[in-house]
Amino acid sequence: MPDTLRTETEAGVRSIVLARPEAYNTITPRLRDELAAAIDDADADPDVRVILLRADGPVFCAGYGLDWSTEMQRHESDMDRAWDSAMDMRLMSTFVNTYLKLWYAAKPTIAAVQG
Repeated sequence: MPDTLRTETEAGVRSIVLARPEAYNTITPRLRDELAAAIDDADADPDVRVILLRADGPVFCAGYGLDWSTEMQRHESDMDRAWDSAMDMRLMSTFVNTYLKLWYAAKPTIAAVQG
């Protein structure tokens, strides 16, 4: 069961709701993975005609949560290793690929953005 978002379906509309209002719905690797799965599920469901992306709380999404990336960078510096631009590109591509799922979905996607 996802813990960073929830889904609701009503009258052919699948709502994917970011559900981390206490963290301003910031993006983490877990949210990325759960969002990717929710988009794939909605796009594959024949009863869903529209995908609606929205969020709990007063803010839609405050961007990337820096706590996980700061921890990752600290861990890399503990390993006495230089920044690896290729690894960084691969990591960031996993986020971009998730966002592109909204673009390439066969069903119309709508974002209800607040804040």
